[in-house]
Amino acid sequence: MYFILELLANGWSIEEILENYPQLKKEDIYEAIRYASMILKEEEYIEISS
Repeated sequence: MYFILELLANGWSIEEILENYPQLKKEDIYEAIRYASMILKEEEYIEISS
């Protein structure tokens, strides 16, 4: 999943990912995004003053 997220973060479109990795489906990409969202939702952020 991290690989899909890296591609998206580096500016690849969903269409480019699907063209270059035909074994993937659009649902796989959306699932990677949902997973990342879930992980970040559970993160606790602490602001550190300088």
